[in-house]
Amino acid sequence: MFLRIFGFLISAVVSLVIYFEVSNTKFSSDEPNKDKLLVDLVSYVLDKLHYDPKIINDDFSINVYEDFIEAVDSQKRFLLKSDIELFSQYKLLIDDQIKSSDITFFNIVYETLKSRMDEVESFYQEVLFTPFNFSIDEEINLDYENQEYVDGIEELKKLWRKRLKLSALDGFASKKEINVEDDETKTDSEIEIESRKSINENLRDFFQFNSELERKDWFSIYLNSIVTQYDPHTTYLAPEAKEVFGQNI
Repeated sequence: MFLRIFGFLISAVVSLVIYFEVSNTKFSSDEPNKDKLLVDLVSYVLDKLHYDPKIINDDFSINVYEDFIEAVDSQKRFLLKSDIELFSQYKLLIDDQIKSSDITFFNIVYETLKSRMDEVESFYQEVLFTPFNFSIDEEINLDYENQEYVDGIEELKKLWRKRLKLSALDGFASKKEINVEDDETKTDSEIEIESRKSINENLRDFFQFNSELERKDWFSIYLNSIVTQYDPHTTYLAPEAKEVFGQNI
């Protein structure tokens, strides 16, 4: 109990120190300079004030890497296998980057992820335009932890089509049940159309939400991946930052 409370206190100290340091620092439009300072401050404060400072080594680096990738794409629905291969080059270098306030790893993941999200946003409506045939048996792996990343954009489209079909089938079943209970006269075709329309609206909101996230919001996730290696109860609280959650589709 004491360690939990102490962790919360350290979290507050980290946030306050960073807040005042950043508030008193004048930045140009070069946002990475601010990010580098945040990495430097977080690592310094945790190293000097945490009751059990961790050694920033390769093991630490691997944990940060895995936590960050998991946080930004836990369901493996955006990143490709080639992206992960690119990121993995930094798996043992993050500790060195933290020590030198280098944010190359974050930059590469951030830019790649935003690009992949844009690509998915560009094709999901096309997938939803065509009615789903629920009479065809298909399989989809929902064991995200053990699921492989897909090989390319075409495979990503296939993955999304299956995911959207599953969501449409779930919506169809629910709407069909309501249709029967309320003695409505909607046809299966009309119900299927409604299901796809609902998914389209949800996705539109999802991508709108993500478009409103700023770089600092994603960088907060990266900082938390670093901070939580010291203590799972210690969290970086960015001033005025939005909360970023993985949303189900």
